[in-house]
Amino acid sequence: MARAGMFLAAFATACVAQDTVTGKEVARELLETLITKQGGDWALPCAELRVPFLWREAGHGHGLLDWWKRRKEDGFLEALEETWAAGDNRVNKSTEIPAEVLRWGTDGSAPFPWEFPEKRLNSYFKSIFWDIKACMWWYGYSLDISKFDLFYGDAFSFVRDNKTDFGIVFHAKEFPEDLSYGHPGSGFNTSDPSYAVRNIVWLASQSRPYIIKGVDTPGMERLFFPDWLKLGEEDWMDEYYYQVKKANTLDIEHFAANGAYLGGINYFTRSTVANLTGQHRPHDALFFV
Repeated sequence: MARAGMFLAAFATACVAQDTVTGKEVARELLETLITKQGGDWALPCAELRVPFLWREAGHGHGLLDWWKRRKEDGFLEALEETWAAGDNRVNKSTEIPAEVLRWGTDGSAPFPWEFPEKRLNSYFKSIFWDIKACMWWYGYSLDISKFDLFYGDAFSFVRDNKTDFGIVFHAKEFPEDLSYGHPGSGFNTSDPSYAVRNIVWLASQSRPYIIKGVDTPGMERLFFPDWLKLGEEDWMDEYYYQVKKANTLDIEHFAANGAYLGGINYFTRSTVANLTGQHRPHDALFFV
């Protein structure tokens, strides 16, 4: 496994040097490595989550079976396909999400917040955030589910073996104090050891998150930059390059290029909602946009 990972890293690094590889191709290589090698040299696997037991209407045809509720073996991925990708059965949460929470999670630009019709499925997505926190601590890193740290992820789909799979790119340590968009008092900066592993990728087919190693990991650099950004061409590009490198943020466009971009997921704990709104004893808030 280590030898295969070293080969992939060397190959990707050589291609980057020659400008012959794109972020889309490296993202695809990362996805394959997560699925077939549990992350290899590029990621640290977290605990597998139990997929919720789901019942759904059987298809969209006109036969009698379409009126029966039945469980399918692929009910989990089917539910994601119907509601996440196709947009069916979305439950509008506009009247339930406090404005202060919605603005923090989306900058107020989202069409409307929504959730899945199955409570078990929404609970499953909440559990991903807690699994990530436990996983980070297990590997010796710090992470909080808070308005400054982990609360958001970008969703995407991709096709593998003629089946649609789904993923989320989570970004922890969202607002470091030493970046222009950071927040004073967040309690961390880009030199924090945990900032180097701030990117986490969850895959539906694996039902587990993976902690992605940072921008300095051999072979992965292209995932953190737009394809057009290269060193040594213009001074302003060099300056922007180092800013992007310091931010250490996986570029969701490279993953979405392998399928489709599906919007974002936000989760705010009760204490975070209380902090944002001043409410006493509020509910936590999970919503997709």
